[in-house]
Amino acid sequence: MKRARLLVPVVMVLIVLVCQGMLPVRTPAEPQEGVRQVDLGNGRHVDVGPDEELHRFMLTEQGWTEWHGNSSPLTGAEYGNSTNTYTEQRVHYLPSNTTTQAVLDVPSGAGWEGYHVDVEVSNVQENRTWFKNPGFDDSTEWTFDTYDVGGSSTPVSQYNSTGHSAGDGCVDLFINSNSGGGTYWYDADDKARVIQTVTIPRGTVTWAAFALDYWADTRDDTHYGM
Repeated sequence: MKRARLLVPVVMVLIVLVCQGMLPVRTPAEPQEGVRQVDLGNGRHVDVGPDEELHRFMLTEQGWTEWHGNSSPLTGAEYGNSTNTYTEQRVHYLPSNTTTQAVLDVPSGAGWEGYHVDVEVSNVQENRTWFKNPGFDDSTEWTFDTYDVGGSSTPVSQYNSTGHSAGDGCVDLFINSNSGGGTYWYDADDKARVIQTVTIPRGTVTWAAFALDYWADTRDDTHYGM
């Protein structure tokens, strides 16, 4: 029994000595030439040697996919509204039955591109002559008409191509008395007229006017003082 007691401390000492002899001693690693550090983007770095390549894979719905440094762009845009008001824009009718134009410029600003435009036109007014051949250049577009009650006079409505001068026509409206001499009698309700029916394809008519040049005369200068 005395021998066993002496062996225990000896064995323990030997084990401690052996274990201490097996512990490695770390020394700082020397940086290798050509090795570069790559930032992984998560606060960690990895060393990549001169003959090494670093590939990054991402887990997607299609499985592991290598990521090459590009991803789908995030599209962004900025929208704005601009209101421009233009007043008193006028166009004019031309003899060719066309009109002039009112050209308006809408500035969009530097770096902006227009994608939608709403236009509102309000308070449109039109001042024009709807009669065709208003100057009686010929006998077209007009209906020459009379209303004769019968009796002492006969009304006449006719076109006169040289009424003012050669090539300058007019309309003759007169009432001929059936009397053989003075005094000349006329019927009160006789009428001589020219007619043109006009359709105005517009909204409300707010103003209308009728203007003409006329010359009046009578064959009975004695009784009527003209």
